[in-house]
Amino acid sequence: METPQSFSRETTRRIRQNDFTLTTLKIGTCNVFFAMEIRGRQVGGFVPSDSADLAELGRHLANNTHLNRLELSDQYFHVLCGTIKEFIRGIKLNSSVHDLRLACCNLTEGSIGCEILSAFRHKGNLTKISLQECNLDNGGVQCLASTLQNCPNIKYISITESGLSAEQLLKPAGAARVLDQLKTLELSGNHIGRDGCEALATLLRDPKCSLITLCLGENDIDDNSAIVLANALDKNNTLRKLYLDHNTEITNIGWGAFCHVIFGEYFADGTFALPGNLSHLVEMNKGTDKKQIAMEKILRNHPYFDMKPFFEWNLGTLPFVVGWFDQAKVCHEDTASIDARKLDSIFQFARAMPMMFVKAPPKKTPLSMGQWLSAAVAILSFLLYVARDYVQG
Repeated sequence: METPQSFSRETTRRIRQNDFTLTTLKIGTCNVFFAMEIRGRQVGGFVPSDSADLAELGRHLANNTHLNRLELSDQYFHVLCGTIKEFIRGIKLNSSVHDLRLACCNLTEGSIGCEILSAFRHKGNLTKISLQECNLDNGGVQCLASTLQNCPNIKYISITESGLSAEQLLKPAGAARVLDQLKTLELSGNHIGRDGCEALATLLRDPKCSLITLCLGENDIDDNSAIVLANALDKNNTLRKLYLDHNTEITNIGWGAFCHVIFGEYFADGTFALPGNLSHLVEMNKGTDKKQIAMEKILRNHPYFDMKPFFEWNLGTLPFVVGWFDQAKVCHEDTASIDARKLDSIFQFARAMPMMFVKAPPKKTPLSMGQWLSAAVAILSFLLYVARDYVQG
């Protein structure tokens, strides 16, 4: 039976051999059990029994070129490891890891978590950083902000369930202003409140802001905080998704602040003028056949249908895809366009799994021993006949 220790040794061996299939390294007790459970070739698990194990891992990590994600999770990691200089040195020398995920880690100044964050400043090649249930007190926020400032290619930042306050948010938010490739900022499960929303509003108003997704669920946000965010969106042209779930203090007043952002200008009587791209959708809703209305909206707004999500069922979903297009002809005037998209969808299936569209050739029945002997006798007789004619000639 495989144990965490044997699984750890196997992971160390694969890292030493620079196994190209191993792309994710999970360190910590919880992570190892998870890695053992999913049994994926892309995922390796490691739980150190002493500092020597971690030092060996660090030496091999330095020369590995295929790992791209490092996950560390364990409340008692600092008790097990002792000195980690060799491990930190390995992180500094590694150039392939660009996705760092820390969970249940202490990030205070001088801690292992802080040392790991600091190590990634060396080359600045992080593109994703995720902190979950981490302690950011006593220098942890400053350590995080310094790492962000030295990693200009970061596209994704997640700090969740870490007790992040409005005051603590100021430094990471300030660092995020210089990250012109940042697309997603996930801050759910903290306590940023109104002052935190003010800091984020400054980020959203920045002309260089590139954020597409902002997640602020469960963050002590009330009506006033929501109004601050809504007003900031007037000057923002990049944000597409804003999550404010589980902020129970937001009422209709707070939600109403976003109406002018979504619907545009409003009239003196309190009604809103819908933008042109929404007006025709609302007009379509007057129909009685809701199924046909949904089909029509899909056809109008999706000129191309990507079939890749259905490939995992091979050809099992293809009849349903074809049937959907046939039904859509009833509610759409341009039937030629629907036929073209149906053929394109079928072609995507054929291109992805061509052998399923070709009839397999019949299997050749192997010759029996008697047939082999008959063939051998016939060939031998022919050779003797040729040889006799040659001698007589």
